Amino acid sequence: MKKINKTVAAQITSGAFKFLGLAFVLLVIVVLVIPFTLSIIKGRDIAPVDDSKLQLQTINIPVEDNSFYDLEKTRDIINTNSVPKGKQLVSDYLTSAEWDEEAVEQLLADNEVALQHFTDAAAKGLFQLPDADDQSKISLDMPVTPLNSWRETSRLSGVKAIWLASSGRSEEALDEAFKSIIVGNAIENSQGLVITHLVGIAIKNTGLDVLQKVISKIPSDSRLLAEYKLKLESLQATGNSAPYITEYLVTKEALANVHNDRYNQFGLVSKILLKNKFYYKQNLTQSYYFDFYNNLSIEAGKNCAEVKTVQSQSMLLEESNFIKMYFTENALGKSLMHIPEVALNNVLASKCATEAKLKETILLFENRE
Repeated sequence: MKKINKTVAAQITSGAFKFLGLAFVLLVIVVLVIPFTLSIIKGRDIAPVDDSKLQLQTINIPVEDNSFYDLEKTRDIINTNSVPKGKQLVSDYLTSAEWDEEAVEQLLADNEVALQHFTDAAAKGLFQLPDADDQSKISLDMPVTPLNSWRETSRLSGVKAIWLASSGRSEEALDEAFKSIIVGNAIENSQGLVITHLVGIAIKNTGLDVLQKVISKIPSDSRLLAEYKLKLESLQATGNSAPYITEYLVTKEALANVHNDRYNQFGLVSKILLKNKFYYKQNLTQSYYFDFYNNLSIEAGKNCAEVKTVQSQSMLLEESNFIKMYFTENALGKSLMHIPEVALNNVLASKCATEAKLKETILLFENRE
């Protein structure tokens, strides 16, 4: 009986070793043999991407003519302590005519220096971010320029314009409202990052909101209406693909440094896959980004009535579907695709919404004449 038990135990042990051996062989085949074979048989990448279409110009604006330096002077000097209790400059600047006049006057007095810098910026009408005036400066390590003070100063200017209009000083009010439109338009049409472009659109939009309120306070027989309508017509945005090209160039550099631990936080598995020519193809991955940003830059140059939503290739894979990913060419390259598709299309939409508001404001001028 003991002999029989030993035989059964030996069979179980032998079967366990065979199972473990088979599992080990299968693991080696799945983890090493098949990926290595795929890398050899289907590891050929496409030719380098010809991205000569997406190049930036060298912009030369003298320091004394560049409103950037005036806007930079507004940093850290904005004082909103005089905004009435229960109000916020961000959301309530358009209702400044309803604030206590003493509070408004104090707010403007507290920010006289910032408002003067904003006036100087508008007088120049030219803008260029120095860190983006040449393609050689575009990199992952570009310094981040704080932009919030620019928007705050624009809102303060809006408060001042509405206050002037409420005081019957129509021409001064129009001039003040136009400052945000001029500054915003200059930033929007400049060469730079998408975030800077968006701030330009936002400042221009603020100016248009203020201008519409100012127009409503101006007598309908005023000679100023026709004069300022012509001025507004000259401030329509131009087609500007530079922000999207800049984003592409930053992405391109990120891909070029994909093996550099300084710029990525890949785990061990991803680092191994990066070395497999089937699962990661540098040029093919770059082509996904090029196609998207090239199409986006084309749309950016169109009339708003013709702009279409730009879609990236469907690159996202179901991470839970291991089999699908296992046999997908350039699976890692596709999983790296994190194009903010909706956000970038919304930038185009924001520009067109602001331009629609500009045309609407032109009609307000005409209806008041």
